[in-house]
Amino acid sequence: MALAVGTNSWATRTEIDAYLNDKPKSTDWFALDDTPSAPGEEAKDSYIVSAFYWLSAKTTIPNNATSDSVKNAQAEAALYLYRYSTDIEKREAAINSGVKSFDYQEVSETLDYRQIGIPEYILGMIAEYSSGNSFVLLRG
Repeated sequence: MALAVGTNSWATRTEIDAYLNDKPKSTDWFALDDTPSAPGEEAKDSYIVSAFYWLSAKTTIPNNATSDSVKNAQAEAALYLYRYSTDIEKREAAINSGVKSFDYQEVSETLDYRQIGIPEYILGMIAEYSSGNSFVLLRG
């Protein structure tokens, strides 16, 4: 499915690019193709739509929201998913496999689903749409 504002996105690709243009360390975003050449391939639109569904599942943002805070949160979420989706998937797979913690060289981590979620800096941008979901913790 193509990116469609009001259906699977709050922002256009142009709006996302404009927001990220001013964000330090976002250069890698602009190396992505705009649209995937095949279903499931990495592209800006794939991450923008994925961010929409991710935020929609954890908040009460209506599909027709037009506020800049929602569009900016979607931009941040798309960039976050681009950078960290592989790490998120690995942690979720480990948790689903029964791994509770691990030690690797100088790194030790306890795995918990409550730690996997939308980062607070993104949720803070859309606090008025918090769903109260236990996976979403907003601090004031």
